[in-house]
Formats: sequence, C-alpha cells, structure tokens
Amino acid sequence: MTASSLFIVGAREGDAQTAAEAARRLGLSVTAAEYTPATADAIERSRAAVVLIDVAALPGGGEVLCRQVVRLPHPSLLIALVASPAQAAAALHAGATACLAHPVDPSWLAAQISSLLRVSTTAEASAQGSRGLKIDPRRCEASVEGRTVPLTPTEFRVLSCLARSPGLVTSGRDLAEEALDLQLPEQEAMELLKVHVYRLRQKLGRSGANPKMLRNVRGFGYMLERRAPAAKPVRPAATIAANLKERQARSA
Repeated sequence: MTASSLFIVGAREGDAQTAAEAARRLGLSVTAAEYTPATADAIERSRAAVVLIDVAALPGGGEVLCRQVVRLPHPSLLIALVASPAQAAAALHAGATACLAHPVDPSWLAAQISSLLRVSTTAEASAQGSRGLKIDPRRCEASVEGRTVPLTPTEFRVLSCLARSPGLVTSGRDLAEEALDLQLPEQEAMELLKVHVYRLRQKLGRSGANPKMLRNVRGFGYMLERRAPAAKPVRPAATIAANLKERQARSA
C-alpha cells in the first residue's frame, strides 16, 4: 500500500470533488468509484492509504464494505461519510477509523486525513523501544529485530491496539471491542483476552522479545511497556559452580 492515495467509494458528486481537492492538496492521488460487489478487491489492488466511503449511499449502510476493507491483507485507513449519529456508530463498529458528516468540509477532511496518516506512521514505530519490536499496521505484521512474528489476525489486532498507546493501560472491554469486535463486560473481556495474551507472550518470547512487555495491570486492563523489562543475565555454569565452592569453603 502506498502512502499517497485516496480511494473514494459511492460519494455524491459534490462530496467526491471536495474530497479529491482536499486530498490533492496533501499530495495524495485520488481514485473515485461507484460501489460494486468487487469494490473491496479494487481497493486492495490500489493499495490506497485512505478509503472514503459514503455509507448512506451503500447497501446495508456500508457496514459490509467497511468490514471487508478492515479485513483486507493490506487494510486502509477508513473514513465514513455519515448522515446521522446512528450511521456513525454503525460504521465505527464495522471498522471505520473516523466519521465525517455531510456535506464534506475540505479543511476538516484534510486535517482528518493528515492526522490519520500521522497516527498510522507513528504506530509503525510506537513499539520500536520494546526490544526491537516493530508493528506494521499497513502490512498487518509484527517483527522482532527484523524477524516476523507468526501471529494470527486476532493476535495481531490485540498487539496492534496496545502498541498504539505504549505505556498506557487499555481496559479489557475497550480492547475486546476494538480488537475482537465484541462488546463484553470487563471481567468477561479480560477472561477472553487472557488466552490471546498468553499466546502472544509465547510467540514474542520465541522471537527474541521479552514477553513481560505485555503487562496485565490487575483490575484495569493490559498495557504494552514502552521499554521491555531487562532480562536477567544468564550466568555460565562454571561461574555458578565456582561461587558454590567458595560458599562451601567459607562455611567449612
């Protein structure tokens, strides 16, 4: 996916023109298309950095396309054009990153796109300090010192959500809603996440990262440490044996 393109789906002519002008001011190329059953495939082929969907103009309120876009191998940042708070809530639950109301305000849209691209770029490097851990939200990959960590889509979403706010606690309820698309009470969410976090720690540890970087803050939620706790140095067996002999000699 390139960081220089906007894909507009189903927007009315005035909104599409305004969005295109705002995007071009930011140096983004623009593709505008009507919705078809093959739209998600077209978005994937374009590798667009940002997708703008007029959910009011799409079948089912655009929720189906929103879910398709966020599940693409190279997901785009997703902005939904909405006509009501209910549409905004539905689009956000379906995976939209942000929502804007009709008619499109060019300054507001340009600011939103700039902010989203900046946050996305920051997220890629947000975990760099955690002993070589890198999160690439555009490729949906995590790596440690250049080695890809073999994560399931769910594990990646959990890790990616925590990596957006390193050093800050995310409640189990919020993490389950964002990463798993489930609305659960806090205790239920924490029980479900416990399994995913356990597997994440195992995989991170096998990849050379310190699994303790994923912390369970009891009673509050989960957090990704900004800096992984330093691992205890492993002493050679010869050193341990020598220390043991010295202690025995002193006690004799």
